[in-house]
Amino acid sequence: MPTAHVPFPASINTSAEARKGFSSNDATPASADFNRLLDRQEAATYLRLKPQTLANWAVTRAQNLPFVKIGRRVMYRLADLDAFVMANRHGNEAVIGGADV
Repeated sequence: MPTAHVPFPASINTSAEARKGFSSNDATPASADFNRLLDRQEAATYLRLKPQTLANWAVTRAQNLPFVKIGRRVMYRLADLDAFVMANRHGNEAVIGGADV
């Protein structure tokens, strides 16, 4: 069954250049964007999943995707989403050492 293309939110700057060379303690706009918290809908759009899938993973721990709870809200760090994607890559072992794919 083909999946529908989900447009990526233009408000999220995820480029490697925006994050390069900044630690999580830097008070720069780039590091602030990298550590930005996304709500479940934004995180689902970023990963091209349904929000309910993320909700299921949070409850069942079916996937190792860290989240932050603020009151009742579940939020996801952009850095954690990127790490999750990188940890779930398959194939092309030559570039798994950290090269951008």
